Amino acid sequence: MTEPVWRVVISEETDPAWNLAVDEAILRGIVSGDSPNTIRVWRSRESVIVGRCQDIRAEVDYLLCKEMGVPVLRRCSGGGAVYMDLGNYNYSVLACDKAMNGMDTVHHVSRFICSAIVGLLSRLGCQSRFVYPSSVFVESQKISGSAQFMLYEGFLHHGTLLVSADLEMMQAVLNPDPALAKSLRAVPSTPSPVVNLSALLKRELHPMEITHLLVESIMSLFERDSWTSGSINKSEHDMTQLLLEIKYSDSHWLQGTDV
Repeated sequence: MTEPVWRVVISEETDPAWNLAVDEAILRGIVSGDSPNTIRVWRSRESVIVGRCQDIRAEVDYLLCKEMGVPVLRRCSGGGAVYMDLGNYNYSVLACDKAMNGMDTVHHVSRFICSAIVGLLSRLGCQSRFVYPSSVFVESQKISGSAQFMLYEGFLHHGTLLVSADLEMMQAVLNPDPALAKSLRAVPSTPSPVVNLSALLKRELHPMEITHLLVESIMSLFERDSWTSGSINKSEHDMTQLLLEIKYSDSHWLQGTDV
């Protein structure tokens, strides 16, 4: 039986809305049969991204974000609110469920893919551990979080790796209020102390070094001989543009009134 081809996409675009839309566009392409299983590594400029079932009133200092020119966006996956900047590296694994080695629950897949981040950190000399449901900690500090979304037989797992993020800005713009989230019947974030990889290693890391490590670590999870490097195809590009127009730029989606 021929093994499926996996595509590796290294994205240069740093627009946060575009990056959210691209993930969903590829996922929809996988469901329709127009896209291959894909690993994508990307970064976004300053932004706050809330989970699909969150209420921004309970998660974000919206006035400060507006004053600082930091856009607030909502992603298609669950989980908590995150702050993005160019020091926060992101990875996405998008595949049909049959590619997940027989794992039939989101939590099993999450633990499986997060093991790539644990392995990456181990190679750099940092001992880390998976923390349920979808995080990686170094001792008591969080260094990676992730979220998932399933669409029919398609699966999206995307996560972060804190390398040199502005942690002061992160603390300023994220303002989680679990009690308010509960009263609004929204999913609350779970605040944790965080740490940058550069601080742990006491050195700066080149973007290509991190990108290579992320791709290599995730690829090692899948015993596949067929890998190809590339970019998104025309149908994915067109779907990304459409999703930007009708969803990720739409105030109803942002406010959570159309989720």
